[in-house]
Parts: sequence; structure tokens; C-alpha cells
Amino acid sequence: RAVPERSSPVPALQWSPFHAMKLASGAHDGTVSLWDAGSAAQATLQHAFTQHVASCVSVQWSAVNHHLLVSAGRDGCIHFYDVTKLLLVRSFYAS
Repeated sequence: RAVPERSSPVPALQWSPFHAMKLASGAHDGTVSLWDAGSAAQATLQHAFTQHVASCVSVQWSAVNHHLLVSAGRDGCIHFYDVTKLLLVRSFYAS
């Protein structure tokens, strides 16, 4: 399936281990996006988190909690998101 073109490179991608058609991406502009790849020939953006102030270099789904997504950025931050409620749950900052 095709993902719509973005203006910022996307160094981080991961499929959900619980939902076969859900994809998370992290972009150089810091955006963490949730995509639905099951509804059409092209993935649909479900939500974009914008907490990072620098490049997002990693996204990781929890292996035990289907609601939890984690991102890490060059800003020294690790963010935890509830993807069901579309909320930032917690953040850790490098000092």
C-alpha cells in the first residue's frame, strides 16, 4: 500500500504487532504519525503528534499493550502515547 507523500523524510516506521493495518511513522520534522493502511489503496493519516522539537528517530509499539506507542527524538525526549485516546501519556527528557 502506498503512503501519501510527506514533505519531511521519514527515518522511523513500524507496523503495529496487534493491528495488521496500523502503521506508526516518525519524521525528520519531529512529527509522529498514525496511519490506517486497511481502508484504501493509499494509507490514511489518523493522527499526528507534534511533541518533538527535533527529528524523531525511532517509533516502537509496545509488545504487551496495544494502546501504547513510544517515540524517541534528537531533542533528547522519549514520549509515550495512548493511540486509542490520541493523548501524550508521559515524557522523559535527557538532562
